[in-house]
Amino acid sequence: MGCRMRIIYIEMKKLYPFAAIFLCTVFFCSCKNTSDRNSDNFLSRRAMGMPKHVAELSSDGFLTDTIDIYGNISDNMPVSHLISDIRYLRLEKTRSSVFSTIKDIKCNSRYLFVFDRDSRLKQFDINTGKYISNVFSRGEGPEEVINPSCFDVDENYVYILDGRRAGILVYDMSGDFVRRMDVPFRADHFRRRDDGTYVFKLSPFNGSYPSLDNYTVVVTDSAFIPKSKYLYKDTKDVSVRIDRTPFFSPSGNYFGFTAIYGNTYYGLTADGIYRPMYFFDLGDKTVPEYLLEESDKNFIDFIRENDKAAVLYAPTIEGRKHLIFRIDLAYYKNKGLFVYSKDGKEGVLIKSFDIDRRDMLFMPQIMAYNSITGEFVGVQNLLATENLPTEEAKALKEHLGAELYSKLTGSDPSDIVISFVRFKS
Repeated sequence: MGCRMRIIYIEMKKLYPFAAIFLCTVFFCSCKNTSDRNSDNFLSRRAMGMPKHVAELSSDGFLTDTIDIYGNISDNMPVSHLISDIRYLRLEKTRSSVFSTIKDIKCNSRYLFVFDRDSRLKQFDINTGKYISNVFSRGEGPEEVINPSCFDVDENYVYILDGRRAGILVYDMSGDFVRRMDVPFRADHFRRRDDGTYVFKLSPFNGSYPSLDNYTVVVTDSAFIPKSKYLYKDTKDVSVRIDRTPFFSPSGNYFGFTAIYGNTYYGLTADGIYRPMYFFDLGDKTVPEYLLEESDKNFIDFIRENDKAAVLYAPTIEGRKHLIFRIDLAYYKNKGLFVYSKDGKEGVLIKSFDIDRRDMLFMPQIMAYNSITGEFVGVQNLLATENLPTEEAKALKEHLGAELYSKLTGSDPSDIVISFVRFKS
């Protein structure tokens, strides 16, 4: 595929002149000295002639992959070159199971959970698609959720972050209320780690906990006491508002994280080290970073007028072997899917797909990763067959087979099919 790949090797001897700077950047953001915090400011980095992704590297000798987004472009890729396996799950449609546009999907070994734009959380059997329940009720009662912003699941419980109450409500797999836990700070997103600790993406307006002001990420113990905090910003504008970007987990205690419109992908490892893992190089399509630290208007005006790309318009989804995210080019006029092989250190920007597999009609919209099965989870568009000529519909049915035909066709927009995809290495 010929993707141009650059790897930045950081050696201790090369870091010595900048030791004081590194000690106060993203990896040691708990430092309270104002001048130390300013060392993580873009203007300071630019004055030193250091690119952001280099300035934020730690001194432990690890390497960060720099991925050339435009190094390998496919205008029309056959899906058979990309996908090794795909299966489908049609969700049962009942009066209670209907939801609006899907916002997030998560799985455990038994259930699939769908969170929609109206903040409803639906639970389905992951093997049959049977509707189980609406996990919680909206309201101001002690067992109800006022303003759900996101959720997480494990094998036994569902965790709901209530932004209005600044707390997490816990329900079991039967939908029964278990407990409510107060969170002493404001957060937009969270994930619960397998060891019982939590990772939060902080709200930009967190007046209730001043020591966390202007930080983006905080790791807490099981009682929500902050243990470490990362990604200090001197501004509370677009660069720290990551409301569309949750955490993603290819394994139980590892989390990847990206800031909206940012070019750096960070990883929080099981040993508690938070560091940049990948830097997405857009070349001359890069939006100047100072615009991210000014205002929404200046940023939007720039990409609209200068035909620039906002690479992480959608979150980066990380699996065991791949990174996947959507790219918007020319202010949402063109869209592309970027797929990166972590083992092969190769990536490709795909502008459109040639559906050359007999078990596919459309490329699904990938939204999550199932760490249990190693599959990417997406929403599958259905083909409306009501206007197809009889002969074409018959030929399509023969092409797909009766079972797939019944899953992948329909005219009701409330019919939902979930896809489970494996990508080739």
